[in-house]
Amino acid sequence: MRKTHLEILIQGVATWNHWRREHPKTQPELIGANLRGQDLSGVDLHGADLRDANLCKAYLSKADLSEANLRETNLGETNLSEAKLTKSYLYKVQLNAANLNKADLSGAELFGANITEADLRDAKLNAAFLSRAALRGANLNRADLRDANLNRADLSQANLRTAECTGANFDNANLNRAQITGAVLCDIQRTGWSVFEVLCEYAFWALNGRQRLNYAPGEFERQYANRTQIILVYPDGLSAREFSTLPLLIQALQRELPEHPLVLRNLEEDVGGATLVLEFEDESRIAPENRVPLKQTCEECGQQLIAQQREALRNPGRRTVVDTHLEALQETLFPPDADTGEAAEEEPAPTAPAVRDLPPPFTDLSAPISVFLDLDTHHPEAPQAPVESGQSHELTDELLQAVPHSYSPDGGESAVIGFDSPLEGIHFAVAYLKSLETRQRKIPQVPEEGSALVSYSELT
Repeated sequence: MRKTHLEILIQGVATWNHWRREHPKTQPELIGANLRGQDLSGVDLHGADLRDANLCKAYLSKADLSEANLRETNLGETNLSEAKLTKSYLYKVQLNAANLNKADLSGAELFGANITEADLRDAKLNAAFLSRAALRGANLNRADLRDANLNRADLSQANLRTAECTGANFDNANLNRAQITGAVLCDIQRTGWSVFEVLCEYAFWALNGRQRLNYAPGEFERQYANRTQIILVYPDGLSAREFSTLPLLIQALQRELPEHPLVLRNLEEDVGGATLVLEFEDESRIAPENRVPLKQTCEECGQQLIAQQREALRNPGRRTVVDTHLEALQETLFPPDADTGEAAEEEPAPTAPAVRDLPPPFTDLSAPISVFLDLDTHHPEAPQAPVESGQSHELTDELLQAVPHSYSPDGGESAVIGFDSPLEGIHFAVAYLKSLETRQRKIPQVPEEGSALVSYSELT
């Protein structure tokens, strides 16, 4: 009667290894085998099918499990010190509290594996796939993690002291309270990683450990933490008055969160609207589990304040009050007749409305103006502008959706747009030129080399 592979294996390691040498092309089938607590040190299980097997608390020191199929196998508390597991398939394997000291897991597939509190000192994990693996409290001291994929892995409270992590992928990984002093972090990917209360006295950010950077307590987190961003959106763009009162909106939002100071990180505007990006000044004071709920609260409150701001600015009376205060503030900060230490020269009264090419500054920031766009560029010394006929009005109309205006065509490819103040005119003109640039239409210097001519004149 032909013995099963399991029956041969339980006769002992020497018998099994002899059988393997005589049957080198036979793949051992040990699916679901119960080998709990067995002493299999030095066993040759290269390429074996051990799916769903129970090897809990077994002794597999110096065993050859390279290219073995260990899918969902129970290896909890197993002794795998100095074992060879190169290119083995360990999908969702149980390796909790296992001894993998000096084990070779190069190129192994460990997606979703449970490796919590395992001993991986001096282990080789280069090019291993550890995405979504649980490595909480694992000891990876001096481990080789070069080019390993640890995307979304849980390394919280793990020991990565002096680990070689060059080229590793830590995107969205959890390293909260991990120890990484002396780790080599050259060329790592770390988008979205979490390093709350990480312990790092120094780390190396260049090959061969040539660039050592020292960190005071908490400094590593402050420098490398991916900050939670609070995104506020102004649909259809940001008007001049909304922009001017933006600091007041941020202050109003801050009053709702007095214990978490906010800082302005970015303000972007495109045809679809404006995006305001805020961050917490010191995110280390916020527990990781509280950051997402706090972000959601801030964004909901911020959008309500934007709606309140816009409603107030639609009221003529309130708008007048805002304009009056802004003008007073402007005169306080930038008085028109500021003492420069020299006698101010009296400017001659203009005989006609001033018309100037951008970017010279406006002299009167209170007068209404009109912006003139000569889209065909009829400047006498300029070559023809690179704006194709029929496209300029499309660009203009697109921008006008976000700018207070009165629009009237002036024939051909020119347009005159009236604005309540020069600031609004500047806002529109700059946005228009940027729109041309983003559509890969070169805008040469004005006017020597030709462009869409932009000028303004004060309205009487």
